[in-house]
Amino acid sequence: MIKDLSKAVKALIDSLSAKPVATMVAVFIVFASYVGVKSYNTIQSLVVTPDQQAARFKAQLHSTDIINKSIEDLRVYTKADNVIIKQFHNGRHDLTGIPFTNVSTTYYVDPSDDDGHGPDIDEPVSAMNRSLRQVWQRIDKPECIVLYSPVDTSTRRYFKAHKLNKAVVCPLVNLLNYPIGIMVVGFSESNTTADEVTLRRTSVLAKSVTGYLNNGY
Repeated sequence: MIKDLSKAVKALIDSLSAKPVATMVAVFIVFASYVGVKSYNTIQSLVVTPDQQAARFKAQLHSTDIINKSIEDLRVYTKADNVIIKQFHNGRHDLTGIPFTNVSTTYYVDPSDDDGHGPDIDEPVSAMNRSLRQVWQRIDKPECIVLYSPVDTSTRRYFKAHKLNKAVVCPLVNLLNYPIGIMVVGFSESNTTADEVTLRRTSVLAKSVTGYLNNGY
């Protein structure tokens, strides 16, 4: 193989000496063809086929079922009024290296919500800046917190709309500890579940659902 390669290089050098312009044109054509084929193959590999799209949608529905059941079980176990999952974004799912500016409610359970008090689907991160700063006091080690009163615009609307007395807020982070969003569990004044119970249970669930969130946001 080395001998063949040496012969090819020698032939190219001889051709360049004899016909430099024609040889360079030929080399350029060959190189351009190679780049074109590689680019085409790359584009083809990125194109999602109908079957692949259907498989992704099926996986998303499966993930959604698991998350919905999990947060409903959490609500029942803690006797909470509602459970909300909010995810950070900036117009796209993968936020690596991109400062996020918005928060969207992607999951929500509240069986007593019969009068239209639905969650704010989208809001700016700035509206919940103070509560997020409490959760992420240490960027490398965010922790669940208990809010006994509103601390910013977002939590003030949330407490007022659902007549809440307190809320547990837990961080949602991926395997690289990158922020994905928050899980919020709301309680009215009549609830008597101990904070320690809710914090422990919500923290465990928040860690377990992040993989499903990545799979289907």
